Amino acid sequence: MDVARRQLLTAAGGGTIFGAVAHSLTTEQDADREESHRQQAAVDRATGLDDPPAIQAAEVFLIGGQSNATGHGSSEASIPPPEGAAFEHVPHEGFEPLVDPVGTANTGSAWPAFADAYWAASGRHAVYVPASVGGTSVHPAANDNWWGESGGLLYRALGRLRSATVNLQRAGITPRFGGLLWHQGETDAHAIDEGRIEPADYRLAFETMIERYRLEIGDRQAPMYLFLLGRRGDGETRGFQELRRIQRAVAAADPNVEVVFEGAVAFPAAGKMKDMLHYNQAGLNEMGRVGGRAVAETGRN
Repeated sequence: MDVARRQLLTAAGGGTIFGAVAHSLTTEQDADREESHRQQAAVDRATGLDDPPAIQAAEVFLIGGQSNATGHGSSEASIPPPEGAAFEHVPHEGFEPLVDPVGTANTGSAWPAFADAYWAASGRHAVYVPASVGGTSVHPAANDNWWGESGGLLYRALGRLRSATVNLQRAGITPRFGGLLWHQGETDAHAIDEGRIEPADYRLAFETMIERYRLEIGDRQAPMYLFLLGRRGDGETRGFQELRRIQRAVAAADPNVEVVFEGAVAFPAAGKMKDMLHYNQAGLNEMGRVGGRAVAETGRN
């Protein structure tokens, strides 16, 4: 990275991207808005940002799912992308270089490795919007905190996506929606095993969630990239088998849903589990690396 671009990233410290102060537009009070404007003016004076930003456009990816999408690995062993290649949108703060811990986690995740592989394969800058929540389900009968038809998690995630998009535009950067990166299913699989839902119930809820996501995005062809559910560390169950079958079937039936990683099913035998349900950092790095390359190769141009 050249010196000028590095200065754009670092001159104003946290909450900045490409030298422009990024801030949430959804909850600002007048005083906060005025302070942001003062900060932006100070940054512009310090860095000479009367010119256009060094990076003109960025892909924007929304991250959804549950705990393995959040990540329970080791930050020290994650694979960071090159400086300036990838950024995380932090609610109410702006943008930061994408490094672990990502989102609300204090551990390692798949997303730095994903960003590294995506950059290597595509050469496109990207912003990542983490919105996964551990222990959550798609079907409401599986959990009281769900992504499905009447749950609030999807709306919250899409609100973060809109905030990231607006902040990029305010920074003079053209956002391009890359898609939803989705890894989820353990809670719904357990609900099937316990007889609380049937596989058909999960499929209906999952397809309804995808429809809602596209309706809110305003794009009936908005892509969704599936990181296929794995299996428990202590053995296979019917619920996990059914979830994988349904996820594959939904992808086969929908040209804009793509399975980009299905290796987690081998993690227990490969020693890539942290516990009975969560992947260790070696598994998360593999998930990110394979998925990032696949999205770059199969994603919309």
